[in-house]
Amino acid sequence: MSLVVGIFLSSMQRFCGTRDLRLVTQLELAVDVSQMSLDKIMFLLPSLQRLILDNSLIPSLRDLCTNMNTLRMISMSNVGLQDLDGISVLSGLSELRLSNNRIKDLTPLAL
Repeated sequence: MSLVVGIFLSSMQRFCGTRDLRLVTQLELAVDVSQMSLDKIMFLLPSLQRLILDNSLIPSLRDLCTNMNTLRMISMSNVGLQDLDGISVLSGLSELRLSNNRIKDLTPLAL
């Protein structure tokens, strides 16, 4: 394991309050996807079901990682989202919260 991965793993364990990240089912954080990929987080949290990213900077759903199939709920209120292109990444969702964004076209939800 590289030093960077080890530091990130250790930071996530402290942030989540457990050394066994497989037990984490809910996470709330604010991210700027241009600075930090969600791929690492999703890899380290294989049981994650609820993800709250309110007040993050996520201009497009395409900026989310592709391995989000365990998620059942995601909240991305006030993240600067303008369209729903890439919504297929979130195919396992039963709840999607997107308030306070500037989404104009809901067509991708019909697919």
